[in-house]
Amino acid sequence: MTLVSVIRVENEAVLVEYANEDKRPVRCVISKDDLPDDHYVDDEVLDTGIPYGEDWEEILPVPEFDIEKFADALRNNGIWTKEDLLSKVNLVSNIIKNVTAPSLSAIIESVNKL
Repeated sequence: MTLVSVIRVENEAVLVEYANEDKRPVRCVISKDDLPDDHYVDDEVLDTGIPYGEDWEEILPVPEFDIEKFADALRNNGIWTKEDLLSKVNLVSNIIKNVTAPSLSAIIESVNKL
């Protein structure tokens, strides 16, 4: 038995979320009749539920992160020490966005192909 959270109910269908054996979030649609009042659902019901959401691990490309490009960008923006980094967190966040932009483009391209 697995404790589930109810995300949405539509007629006789219930979208539930739970943590799998790896403690990762999973969503599926089950019958309202299979949802007990205590929200502990039989594992067999969850296994046969209709999966909800994309299988991102299978769809998305592995993001690239060029550490040398990142280090150069930090230095080019005046971030040379731990203190610099900790005092300029917003700038570091923007640098990360710029360095990883090609990965984001690849992810969006992959999703658009679905």
